[in-house]
Amino acid sequence: MYVKDMKPKILVILGSAREGRRGIKVANWAMDVLSKRTDVDFELADLRDWNLPFYDFPASPSTEKGLYHNKLQEKWSKKIESADGFLMITPEYNHGYSAVLKNAIDYAWYEWNHKPTTFISYGGGAGGV
Repeated sequence: MYVKDMKPKILVILGSAREGRRGIKVANWAMDVLSKRTDVDFELADLRDWNLPFYDFPASPSTEKGLYHNKLQEKWSKKIESADGFLMITPEYNHGYSAVLKNAIDYAWYEWNHKPTTFISYGGGAGGV
């Protein structure tokens, strides 16, 4: 929640975890550019570090507000809740975003709501379109 005289927090999510990924270079570049801003706080969340298993719980977070199935889901949801907005950095896989990023999005629901989100996409035959 934005409060006057408090800087908004943007969570920069690196949405690639595969070996040999190029996303870390893109994330480092973005964080370097963003660090020049003094009116916003930016935090990098590398999904490789989060190691979220594929979401296979019996119900969707959209139907179970605040009911988490394990400590990792609870921790990730709190991380999402702590942000005022998101910058998602994702490779282009088959003209879409990565499965790791989709999975991370699926781990929460209410915590994402009403927060601005933008993307930096890279790679693929179409250059990240």
